[in-house]
Amino acid sequence: MSLVEFSVSVLILVGLLGYIFYSKGGAVQDVVRVKFNTDDIKSATIIDFIYGLILYVFKEDYFNIWGAKLPMSTTWIFIGLLAGREVGIRFNIEKKISKATTKMIFSDLAKVFAGLFVSVVLVFVIKLLSAS
Repeated sequence: MSLVEFSVSVLILVGLLGYIFYSKGGAVQDVVRVKFNTDDIKSATIIDFIYGLILYVFKEDYFNIWGAKLPMSTTWIFIGLLAGREVGIRFNIEKKISKATTKMIFSDLAKVFAGLFVSVVLVFVIKLLSAS
């Protein structure tokens, strides 16, 4: 990669990261905000700790379950952790899983699949552009 290509890449990444900070987390933060009690610092800290613990266990194969290090998507872990937490809290409070909770979870899942689709399409587009 030339210095110009590298500089443009870094500028794009820093610009997009700046936009995410400017928009206070953007769409991802909107997904987190609608969850039960995620604005409480104690609750957010517990979520972050469990999230980090799960990533560590998968990365290091701490319990020698897989026989090798297993890469894990941080997006899938984060969405799964939030969805599981939401189901657990709602079930504990309401003694059932409501339609609103189910709708929220499937909405989050649809957003993740949309992001996955866009990522795969971008890979193919970049591959086609780099081949020509």
